[in-house]
Amino acid sequence: MDERELERLRQMRLVGRLLLHRSFRDALPPLREDGSRPFIVGLPEDTLGQISVRVDALGGDAHLIVMTHTHTPGTERVQVLRVTEGEHKPLSDLDDTCEAPVSEDSTLAMLMDAIEVNQTFYVYPTETVIRFISDSVQPIPA
Repeated sequence: MDERELERLRQMRLVGRLLLHRSFRDALPPLREDGSRPFIVGLPEDTLGQISVRVDALGGDAHLIVMTHTHTPGTERVQVLRVTEGEHKPLSDLDDTCEAPVSEDSTLAMLMDAIEVNQTFYVYPTETVIRFISDSVQPIPA
C-alpha cells in the first residue's frame, strides 16, 4: 500500500470518529431513502475522473470529504461536497453565476482552490456534478 492510500485510510478513520457526533452528521445530509450517507475521502492529487469512478462504485451519489490539517492541535478543516452522476447538460446551458465546467483530468486540489460553498461544477466528459455544501473546522475526538 502506497503513502496516498495510507493517508486515505487515516482520514477515513478520522471521518469515522467524527460521525459519532451529531454536529458532523448534520453536515452530511442523507442521500438515500434509507437514511444512508455514503462518502469517499478525497486527497489533493486525486483527479476528478478518479473521484467520479469511486462515486459511481457507490451507486452514483456520495459525499466527498476533504480534510486539511489546521494550526490548532486536535482539529481538522472539513469540507464536504456532494458528487452525483449528472444528466447531460450542454456547456451553453450552464448558469455562469453558480455553475462551471471542469475537466475530469483536473485534480481535487485545483477544484478546491476554485470552488466556494454552494457553487456547482460539472465534470466533463463524465458529466459528474460536484456541489460544495459545507466548510467547517471540526474537533477530532480522541
